[in-house]
Amino acid sequence: MAIKLKTMNIFPALITQNEVEEILNKQLISTTDRFKLSSISPYTLVSAIGDLKGSELYETYKAEALNLKKVINIAHGVYGQQPFLLNKLEAMPQMQDLFEALEEQETNPFDLKLQKLFSVCKVLAADCNFKDIKAKFDGTVPAKMFSFRQNTAKEWFDYYCSYVFRVAATIAIKSGNEEALAYISCVTAYYLNKSQPHKYKVGVNDKSMNDTLYGILRQFTNEYL
Repeated sequence: MAIKLKTMNIFPALITQNEVEEILNKQLISTTDRFKLSSISPYTLVSAIGDLKGSELYETYKAEALNLKKVINIAHGVYGQQPFLLNKLEAMPQMQDLFEALEEQETNPFDLKLQKLFSVCKVLAADCNFKDIKAKFDGTVPAKMFSFRQNTAKEWFDYYCSYVFRVAATIAIKSGNEEALAYISCVTAYYLNKSQPHKYKVGVNDKSMNDTLYGILRQFTNEYL
């Protein structure tokens, strides 16, 4: 049965988490596979914090958008037609040292290539902090007494980056940079719908899920990029 777009609030995942690994293990990841992978997005920042109210939600959405923007910019700088971030980072001595360490650990050529590409994205997300390669959460979430909301936000963003950059790197190696970039775009749109379904939803003139996802991304980029 075809999906009735106008009746959807939060878009359904097209596959299960177990099927994610099955697709990633394929020799070639098709465009259809990539679209399915995009429908599984990490948990949202709001759900991770859990007890936000009123204006706190608005401030959290702003911080969330700032960090999603960071991921998109990294993806364009690594997988775009002019990978300026990738070229810049690979020329740094610290990155060469990291690559050499990975070469000592990994004997499988595919895994080595995957780890190198994944590491490039994580280092960029860490603002090139080679001593602590964890994604750096930009901005702040509303504070609350006896709460660790900011730490939760940092953990959320590091997990988000680890998840999407691993999938994107796998797609890039097996199916090319264009598909990897398309994955980041679509998974961002799926995530935005899950996080803010009241704002990022089916457009009036949308005729397909593809129209909807790219409409959401246009809406987001027009506002934040």
